[in-house]
Amino acid sequence: MLALLLSVTIASAQKIIIQGTVTGDTKGKNKVYISDLNAYNDTASIESGKFTLEIPYKGPQALFMYMQYEPGYRPFKVVFDEPGTINARMDAQTYAVKFSGLETPMIFNDFNNKEIALYKAVNEELKKKYGTAYPDLDHPQYEGLMKDRERLTNEKTQALLKEQVTKFPGSYATTYSLAEKTAAYPLSLKQALYNKLSSAGKANEKGKELYAMIQGTKSSAIGNTVADFTLNDPQGKPIALSKFKGRYVLVDFWASWCAPCRSSFPRLKVVYQAFHKKGLEILSISIDMDSKNWLKAVGEESMPWEQVLDTKQIAKSKFAVPAIPNIFLISPDGKLLFKELGSNPSGGTEMERKLEEIFKEKLPK
Repeated sequence: MLALLLSVTIASAQKIIIQGTVTGDTKGKNKVYISDLNAYNDTASIESGKFTLEIPYKGPQALFMYMQYEPGYRPFKVVFDEPGTINARMDAQTYAVKFSGLETPMIFNDFNNKEIALYKAVNEELKKKYGTAYPDLDHPQYEGLMKDRERLTNEKTQALLKEQVTKFPGSYATTYSLAEKTAAYPLSLKQALYNKLSSAGKANEKGKELYAMIQGTKSSAIGNTVADFTLNDPQGKPIALSKFKGRYVLVDFWASWCAPCRSSFPRLKVVYQAFHKKGLEILSISIDMDSKNWLKAVGEESMPWEQVLDTKQIAKSKFAVPAIPNIFLISPDGKLLFKELGSNPSGGTEMERKLEEIFKEKLPK
């Protein structure tokens, strides 16, 4: 009997329970959702201003929670690294959220709220200088305003990250923020922030991911030789980068849920058809977490080149991929020649111009 009670207690402990309180009028839209963006993990009804969400704890994770009433779609992240209870206070009018209970969600929630305040502060500074924070494309100072927005946002975000890592150097919430926010930062800044982490921070899942990103930034410098790696194709067959030695290779990072990635494939097929016989290969690497979603998308897209799933953090440790789609051009002798973030379904990208230069042929429009 004691063993049975103990097993039940342990099983119930391996859950994330969110006990919420909602203030304000929800206009009869009384659902709250929590999702990993692939599917709803749980749904709850708000009754007398309260709700409870319950999901199994499977390890450190970030999920997205939002209310049915919320005008538009502005989910906020719930970041956690242990089972237990999170208390959430939500306001239906301002959509403000405050967590208590487990430490990691509280620390990340505080960081997130400071980040929201940061964006508001940037907007106020832009309004004072330009009269608006969101100019039309024909605004006479559009370019200057957008450069100021990027500069101010970077300055304030970097200051916030430095404050976070100083206050909570061992927290999963801190390493999660660093791993998510610093992908496109210069190597020196990434390294400086990583160095401020405690041993516990460096040892957790996101701390290791940040380290891999730093190593990837070092290894993905233009002119460097790309170290060989092996990943499996849809049939489970290992595909090594070295398989393509002697030919140019486009390494294309994507995911099934990435709409811009998938809209780029028709144009990528044009590129492949034009240059494959002249020495071009393409290796598409999916960063999908769910292999079923990847396999389904591979079947739907019918790409005539090699497909593999990134199960070894190659995107971060070898290429420091900050976002997708992200494409890299490797020379026949294995050196990184060019890289490009983003895509244009209509073509005409810098990467395409580089390939036209190499193969001395214009791509069709």
